[in-house]
Amino acid sequence: MTYAPRVSEFAHYVGVAATPGRAVAQRPAPKAGFWRRAYDAVFRVRQTQAEREIARYLECTGGRLTDDIERRITERLTTGSWSR
Repeated sequence: MTYAPRVSEFAHYVGVAATPGRAVAQRPAPKAGFWRRAYDAVFRVRQTQAEREIARYLECTGGRLTDDIERRITERLTTGSWSR
């Protein structure tokens, strides 16, 4: 089945040429809310921890990344079983 988007689903685009002597005023990005900042912090910590565990595992396997080792890393990341 195909999907035909409505006109209202398209973003309006207006090409504005900037003049060389005139700076274009940009609206500052809105500050993220508390829960977004908390989620991002937890995500960054978890990402760093996973990268450390992968590096440690690769050191134990000789430092080579083969298909088998990549499969094992994926299994360990999805199941959370990093014990030896």
